[in-house]
Formats: sequence, structure tokens, C-alpha cells
Amino acid sequence: MEGDPVEGGADEAGGVERCAVGGGSAACRAVDEGEAALARGRPAEAEREFGRALGGPAPVACRARVGLGRVRLKERAPGAAAAAAEEFDRARQLCPEAWEPWYWSGCAAAHEGAYARAESHLSTALERTRGTVAPGPPPGQGEGHAERERRTRAQRGLVRVRLGRNADARDDLRWAAAHGPLHDDDQLVLARLELENERWQAAADSLHGRVRDRPEGLVLLAYARERQGRFEEALDAYTRALDGGDDGDRTLYRHGLVAHRLGRHRLAHRSWQTLRLRHPDRADLARLAACARYANARALVRRKEFGDAVEELVRCTPWWPPGTLDEAVTELRLYAVWQLAVRGEPGARAHARRHLEDVRARRPRDHRGHSYAARLEFTAGAHARAAQLWSEALRLHPDDGVRFRHALALCRYRSGEHVAAERELELLCAPGRPVGADPPGTAEAALALAALRVRDGRWGEAADTLAPLAPGTPRDELLAECRYRAGRRAAADIAPGPWRAVAHARAGHLTEALNRLDGTDTPGRPERELALLLCKAGLTALRGRTARPRATDTDGPDVPGPDGSGSDGSGPDGPGRDGPSPNSPGAGGPGRDGTAHGGRHDSGTPRWERAATLLTTAYLLFPALESPEGGPEPGPESGPGRAVDGPAGAHHTPNASGSDSAAGSGSALGPYSRSGSGSPGHRPAPTDAGTAVPRGSVVPGPLRAVVLAMSGRREAAAELLADCVRRAPTDPELNHLYAVVLLNALRAGGSGDTDDADGAAAGPAADLGERCAAAWAALLHDDTFWERFRTDAERRYATEIPTTLLGQLREYARDLVTSLLPEPEPEPEPDDGPLAGGAPPRGDTADHARTNPGTDAPTSTSPETHGSPDARTGTGTSAPAHTDTGAGTGAGTGAGPVSAVLRSECGGAEALAAVGGFPVPGGGVLVCGPLRIVELGLEREFGAFVAALDDASAGRRLRQAFSRLGTVQGSPGGVAAPRVDLRCVPCRVSGAGSPVRGTDGREVPDGPLVCAAGCGHFARANPGYAGWPDGARLLAGDALALALDTLLDEGRAALSAAEPDARAAWHSWRRAFVLSRALGRYRETQRAVVELALGSATALRGARRADVAVAVLEAAYAIVGANDRDRLEGRLALALTDRGIASANAVLAGGAQALRAAGPERLEPAVADLGRAVTLNPHLYRAQLSLGRLLHVLAVQRRRAGSARAGVRTLREAVARLDAALGRLPGDAALAGLRDEVRADLDSGWEDGG
Repeated sequence: MEGDPVEGGADEAGGVERCAVGGGSAACRAVDEGEAALARGRPAEAEREFGRALGGPAPVACRARVGLGRVRLKERAPGAAAAAAEEFDRARQLCPEAWEPWYWSGCAAAHEGAYARAESHLSTALERTRGTVAPGPPPGQGEGHAERERRTRAQRGLVRVRLGRNADARDDLRWAAAHGPLHDDDQLVLARLELENERWQAAADSLHGRVRDRPEGLVLLAYARERQGRFEEALDAYTRALDGGDDGDRTLYRHGLVAHRLGRHRLAHRSWQTLRLRHPDRADLARLAACARYANARALVRRKEFGDAVEELVRCTPWWPPGTLDEAVTELRLYAVWQLAVRGEPGARAHARRHLEDVRARRPRDHRGHSYAARLEFTAGAHARAAQLWSEALRLHPDDGVRFRHALALCRYRSGEHVAAERELELLCAPGRPVGADPPGTAEAALALAALRVRDGRWGEAADTLAPLAPGTPRDELLAECRYRAGRRAAADIAPGPWRAVAHARAGHLTEALNRLDGTDTPGRPERELALLLCKAGLTALRGRTARPRATDTDGPDVPGPDGSGSDGSGPDGPGRDGPSPNSPGAGGPGRDGTAHGGRHDSGTPRWERAATLLTTAYLLFPALESPEGGPEPGPESGPGRAVDGPAGAHHTPNASGSDSAAGSGSALGPYSRSGSGSPGHRPAPTDAGTAVPRGSVVPGPLRAVVLAMSGRREAAAELLADCVRRAPTDPELNHLYAVVLLNALRAGGSGDTDDADGAAAGPAADLGERCAAAWAALLHDDTFWERFRTDAERRYATEIPTTLLGQLREYARDLVTSLLPEPEPEPEPDDGPLAGGAPPRGDTADHARTNPGTDAPTSTSPETHGSPDARTGTGTSAPAHTDTGAGTGAGTGAGPVSAVLRSECGGAEALAAVGGFPVPGGGVLVCGPLRIVELGLEREFGAFVAALDDASAGRRLRQAFSRLGTVQGSPGGVAAPRVDLRCVPCRVSGAGSPVRGTDGREVPDGPLVCAAGCGHFARANPGYAGWPDGARLLAGDALALALDTLLDEGRAALSAAEPDARAAWHSWRRAFVLSRALGRYRETQRAVVELALGSATALRGARRADVAVAVLEAAYAIVGANDRDRLEGRLALALTDRGIASANAVLAGGAQALRAAGPERLEPAVADLGRAVTLNPHLYRAQLSLGRLLHVLAVQRRRAGSARAGVRTLREAVARLDAALGRLPGDAALAGLRDEVRADLDSGWEDGG
């Protein structure tokens, strides 16, 4: 039982005490053994040993009796405490002044429940703590006086608690705690006593050690901290106590109380709800849980979490008196609806509808529920239902009738009840209604009513509605527009302002109207109307007639000239019905009027110039015509609800009469043939006589480009079409028109109206030559275009055209375009164009294939990056993009710089076609070269496409072709050149970048240079690598691999030539070995070189070209490592043998007289070859035998030449070599006979002149 005044024994506090009484050593040992057994938990053994010591001296027997009593106490059986008390009494009789018998006797009495007797015995023991120490151990072996007193006071404190004397107990326990650690249970008792005395800190301090982790101790500590005001610590302690298993009612209650105090209302509710479920009949606990929910709801309201707050209130409603929380719940639900409407989360509408249903059920006569529900239904598109709810809200709360009726009118209109909507607005505008500009007053209703009438095309009625209103914004501008469109265009009808200027333009005074509008910061509806008038005049000019001519103007309307009123501006838009069709001059391909090879068109034709000026001025005046929303719609977008931001708004461009729709002539120009626009549910008004142009007549970008091109502004037309192509990169007709215009602009020398704003650079590929090549390459590889071309031709000529002819037709078109490309002057310093991160100057080229002087044929290329060269163009199937060279090599033959770029782009397109093309965002598949990818700004998307290809080999070829690797392949030395620069232009100019490092992390000697890490131009310079996480590193690795393969190919080419060049092969191999070490492919490269050298040597030996075979093998032998030399040594020995024998036979063939005349030195090269052969392969029989014979002949020739000593040395060398040969080939008769013959000559006395 917690707090029992019982200890486990002296050994637990002071250790095992040794007997210190002289005489009776056996009894002492028995006491010691008993104490040890009791400490080990062996009471039977302890009892036996204590019994053996009872016959000893009195002190020893006293200790033995105490030990027996402690054994009885440990049994905890009925009567055990009484038996223990008897043993302790006998011990007191043996030593009445000893402390120990009295102490344990008090403990036994406490076990029996005799607390008064226990206190008396413990007090006596306390008096004897400083008396005699017998029968205890000597000083230093057991517990001292202080420890005995601490234990005695602690036990007496526990007994006094049982007697109800808490103050005395507290004193005893405090003293004990001050002089040593208390038992865990004693700490709990002292903590409770301190709490009763309201000594909160003392209570907390009395708990330490393990007791602070026990649930009982945590509860006491939490209560102490709670009373101290340290609520966070209290909550933590209560929570740990609950987690530890103490879930008593008091703990749960106080845990909830502290959590509630800290604002942790959910936590408080959880504890109190557990109590409520445990005691379901207690209403106070239910009310407590409800209070926690209510407090949590208030906290949620403060955080604006209204939906959750409502749920909390609804849950606690049953525990409050009926109707108490209805108002609060209603307010919170309305707030929740508002919040859900603002956030627009998934499922928000259904949740908000549930809130409103509850509000209307609780407060059926509260108009707010109906008005909020009406707004909700309106946003959901249930306009009829919203109208019913607004009507109910209006009935319940007529004081707010203006606002409700205005909303009701809007719902009527949206539900199709236009007459009813107009009637509601007329009621608001009736005389006697409150007048005011602020909504929802008369001014707001009048504006809405006017907007409704404008929507129906009733401009005159709308003007009459607006006229009585006070002057101001937006009434004035809207009224002016209504009168203008109603045909009231006199100066007295339209107040001074933009719309009066438009009226002047309508009368034909375009320049005057432009001057009146000059200085407008933000183009609005008047500017758009004037722009539409200019468009109409321009399109009319193309048909050769004028629009509303004046008596003094026979050529057409007043046309703003290019000197001040604006002459250029461009942008794509929907098609128009007026103006030339796409089949008009300038819109077709080669061979039509105005094309490259059909003769230049007459750029001075007045009607084309007039049309171009008018259209350009229109789009400069109102640039919003560029966008799909910029069409000519004079009416407001919606009904009465949009009156404020309707026609009077500066940026509002809704649809009405004149809205965009499909037009016949523009439908063939691709996706820029716009069909009807406007908001969902839009109902355009009938065409009004005051509309500037008929519906759908905003000029599409391709048509404007044709007009600009025909007027001589070819570069401006190209820039306009470039923007169109970026929006629809796979439209075949649009790409065709773009390519034709670029070709014409390029052949015209880049001339045109360079002062036009249309002439600004349109993107990264600003050079006309590169863009022209990119456009034609894409068109030549556009299967859709050519298939459509074939079907059109079949329909036109009523003849079936085989698909196989398309290939020939493409080749013809490519040759034709190539022949028409101009040859600009070469630039002194080359640039890298868009793929390197910048636009090169005009005339910069991209000759992708390395060519021999005066030819188009490429030299040897790496098989990994090039396919089979095209015999006509020299283009591989995966040709690189463009090159570092700035000028081509052709001389008026079509092989100039632009044609080189075209070849490069076609090669890239072929590589892309091999993988099925590039799926562009928005749909469609694009087949083109790298320049077109950069021009379209699709580098990142293309890089991701390449990185995702399943075919790793195809992906590698494609990314190399669309990168700087493809560029440098066309430069001298190609990618294998030392320190080839793969950086973009900005990195090269700034000196940024980093050298390539191999797999070992070391810099590759003379390796390529790549862009610096994080270069912003890397993707544009290398679109094929833009989709890789570390594109620069991958580019460097590919560059090393490609350079290695190229060097091996160059070595192979050097050996495969008609005159093999072993030295050139050696130089290539040496560079290849450097790169192979960086790539970790050294052994592989060595094997490749050895195989190549051996194969070449075999072929040369068959061709009896031993000297070349030796040169090849020596070149390989000098550069490969020791591991692969053994294969070369045998073949080199054979080659040397062949060459030595051939050389010796050639010398000896002339006979002795010729040999004597030539001298013995003619034989020395053959001897050297055979000697090296024998050294390399001692087992080569032909070499051994031939060397012996040749040395014999050489010795004879030296002797005849008068050098007997030299002859003798040669004979001796021959003997030595023949002996060595016989050592390896014992028993060979030829070798043995030759050796004997040489020895005979040596023994004949040559040295003496014999």
C-alpha cells in the first residue's frame, strides 16, 4: 500500500553489516551469512543461518533475532507481522539500548495497524540512534547515526500520516528529505503534504528521480505547476500522466481545465467528453463538454474558420437551452458561406448550400438566408432559382428593395426573361426613386438598363436612358458611343471627345481623326473603332475602290501618311472578308507573281502601299486588335450587371455587332482563321449601320503580312509571320507563306521599310538567312504540306499522282530554293547564331560539313553523328546544326553560306524525322532543324523530348545534331580539334566557362570548353541538351566520345587511303589515347588501334607493301601499352622479315659485280630489319635463317672491300646468332649447315688475311 511505514531491511539502506563482536566467531559468521542470504532474496537460507547464531553472545543473538523478524516481515502472510514483532521483542530484551530492535519493532507494529505503538517504538529508536551502537557493526562498516535517524524519521512520518498528524509527519519527512534521498512512495506522501500546506514549489521540489516519470508523481507535479500558474508545464505533466495510464476522474477534469485555460479547447473537450461518457447522468459534465466546444467555436471564428465553427456549435447545441445558440449559429453559417464563396474550393458550393439550408430552417423569416442562397444559385448558373430567392428576400425585407430588385433584374436577364429584367430596371428608374450615383441607386439602374438595350442593338433607346443622368463617368463616354452608333453623328449630338473624332473619321477625315486622338495613353473603344475604320479602308483599297470618298479625293479616303501619323504596326488576328485571298500574288509558292524566281513584284503599286499604310496605322493605334479578344464588337458583353464596366470602360472589349466570326478568304490561312468569339451565352446583336466594318473583318496576321510584302515591306511581313508561326508552328500553309516571304526578303537584300516598327527583331533567330533556311527545311520535311500539295494537284489536273513522286518533287524544290539563295559577303569574324546564344550578323553562315576546297563533298565524318552522305548535298541523316565558319566555299554555285545552313537544317530535320518528329505543345508534330526550335522558343520542351526517347542511340544522335557539337563538326578539325570551343557566345565573350574533366576528375589536356555551370544561354545554344539535369557535363562527355570516335575514324581513313599515311594515323591515335583515358575507355581504344593496325598490315602484306606495313605497325607499337604489344610484335616481325628479305634480294639481284660496286652498306638496312625481327620473334625460322645467310654475305663483302676485321666481326655475329637459333630450333639441318660454313670461313684465318 502506498505510504506504508515499512522498509525492506537494513541491507537495502546501509548494505550488509558484518558482525564485530569478539568471541563466538561462528555465530558472527552465521549472522553475516544470514544477512547476505536475505540481501540475495533467499529468506529460507537466511532463517537457517540466523537460527544458528541464536546461541551466540547477546549482541550477536540480538542481531540474529532482528534478522529472523525481518524474514517474517518479508513473508507477508497472515500472522507474519505478529511473529516478527515477537522476534523483535526478544531482541529488545537481549539489548534494550540498541536502535535496531526498536526500529524494526515499530515497523512490525505499523504492519499490524497498531500505529500508536509503532510511533512509540520509532520514537524510542530515534532516541537510541546516538546511544550504544551494539549490536551493530563498527564505524565504517555499516550505516551511521545520521542515516539511522533519517530512516527512523521517514518511517515515523509515514506512521503519523496514518494517525492524522500531518504537520508532525511533514516535519519528519522534510527532515529525512533534507538528509538523504527518500523512497519513491515517501516522496509522493511528502508532496501531498506540501500541497495540502499550499507550498507549491516545495511540493514540486520533493518529487525527483524516477517518481517524476510515474503517473502518480506527474499528477502531483502537474497540480503544483497549475497552482503556480505555469500552465504549459502543468498541461504537459497531465498529458504524460494520462498517457501513462492515470485516467482517473480528477486527472481528466484538471487536464481539461488547464487545456481550456490555455485555449486548447479541443483537448479540453476530449478529456471532459470522456468524463461525460463515464458519468452519463451528470448534467454538469455534459455542460462542461459543451462549453469546451463553444469556446473552440469562438477560437475558430477568430481564425475565420467559419465552417468548422458552425460544426462545433451544432454539436454542442443539444446541451444548451432551446434557441440559445440560433442567432450565433446563423451568423456563423452566413460567414462560412461568404468564406466558401471567396475561396472557391472543391465542393465549396455544396457545403455552402448545406449551411444556408440550416439557416433558412432555423430562421425562416430572416431575409439573409434567402439573399445569400440567391447569390449562391446565381454563381451556380441557376438564374431562375436565384430570381425566386431574390423575390422572397424582397418580400421579407422591402427596406432593401433597391439592391434586391437590381439583383433580381440581373437574374431575370440571365435566365432569358429580358422583358421582365427590363421591367424591373424601369421600376428602379421610375420617378420618385432615390437618385444617386452609388449603386444601387437610379444611376446604377439606368446604366444597367442602357447596357441591356445596347445588348439588343437599341442604341437610340440606350442613349435616351442615359441622357437624363448627371454628367460624369461612365455616362458621358457611353452616351457618346450610343449616339454615334445610333447614327446621331452631328457635332451637336456628340460631345467633344474621342467619339467625335471617330465621327470625323467616319466621314472620311482619317488624318484629322488621328490628330484629335493623338496623345491618348491607353487605347479604348474609340481608338478601336477608328482602327477598324482604318482596316476597312485598307481592305477596300485592295479592291481598287474607296470607302465614302470625298468630293476632292478621287483616290480614296484621307490616308494617314508614313511621315507622322503612323505607318507600321502588325500582329496576328482573325481573318477578314475584305482584301486578297491567300492565293493572291505574294501568298503562293515559287512561280507565282511576286515570288523569288518569278520576278519581283511592283512594290510601288499605290493600292498595296495605301493598304499597308492603313492597316499598319490601325494596329499601331489599337494594338489589342492583335489578340483574339480585339475584334470589332461595339456592344457590351453582358446585360444590366455589366453596365459600369461595359462600353464605357477603357479596356472592355465584348462582342456584339461586328463580333469575330469565320471569314471565307481567311479560312485557308490556318488556325488564325478565327470563328465566333465572346463569352459563353453571348448573343450578338444584328449588324448596325453605324458599325465600322462588317462582322469578322479584323485582318488576320497572314493577310496583313501579304499586304506588307506586296508593298515592299518584306522584313516587316516576315516578322509578323514569325509571330504567327510561333503560335501555330505546324500549320503547313502558314509555314509555306513564311518561307516564301523570307526568301523574297532575303533576295531583296534585306531591304524594305526598315523604319517600320514591323521591322524589329522577332525573337532569337533575327538573321533572315538563317530563318529562311530554317523555314524551308521545316517545309521541305512537312509531310502534311506535301501530301496536301499532291491531293490539290490531283484535283486541279484530274490526274492521279503517285506518292513516290513526292520525293523527287521535294528534291526539285530543295534544289530550286538552294539556287535562289543569295550569297552574302563573308563577315571578317564569324559568329555562332542563335544556337550559340545570340543572333549573328547578316551573311553569317552555317556550313555544317567539312568540305575540300572547291567541292561540296564532305570528308570523313564520325559514323555516330552522320549517316550516309547524300551524294547531291553532302548532308548526313543527322547533320549538325550549323558551324563556326563565317563564309561558305561556293562561288556562285548555290553552295554559299545560306545554302550550308539549309543543308544543316535539313540534316537536323532528317534526324528528327527518324524518331517520328517532335510533338509540340498544343498538338501537332514538328519536323525541323535546330534553328527553328530556337526561333519557336521550344528549347526546354525539345530537350525534355530528346531526354525521354527510348532509343538511346537515336537520342544521342539527335541531341548531338541539335547542339554545338553539330556546329563544330563543320569547322576545321571538327570536334576532335584541340580545345574546341563548345561555349555559347556570351560565355566566350566574357571568358566564362570551364574545361572538360574526365571520369577521374582531372582536366583533359587540350579538351573542349563548355559553358559555365548555370549558364542562361546553354539551352538556346544546345536545345538537344536542354532537358538534362546536367546538360553541360553530358555535352562534354559526348564531345569527348565523339572526338574519340572521330580520331579513330581519321586514323582509319589515313590507313585506307591510296597512299597510307602512318604518321597521320599515329597523330590521331596519340590524341585518341589522351581522350580515352579521360573517358575510361583506354583498353578499348588500345584494342581498336591494334586491330586496325593488324588489319592494315595484313592488307599491305598481301599487296607486297612491306615498307608501309612496317611503318603502320611501328606507329601502333610505339603508342600502345605493354599489354597489347605482344600481338603487334609477331606481325611486326613478319613485316620486318618481309621487308628485309625483299631489300636484300633487290641488292643481290644485280650480281656480285653490282654488289661490289654498291658497297656492303647496301645490305645493312636488310640486316637491321632481320635483326629486329629475330629480336621480336626468336622462333621466326625465316628470319633466323635469312639473317644468318645475309650476315655471311655481308662478312664476305666487307672482307672484299678491304675490311677484314669488320668481316671477322660479322662472321662471329653470324655464328652467335645461328647458335642462338639452333638453341631454339635444335636439329635443323639448314641452320646447322650454315653455321658450319660460317665457322669454316672464320677458322680459315680471315683476320690474318687468309
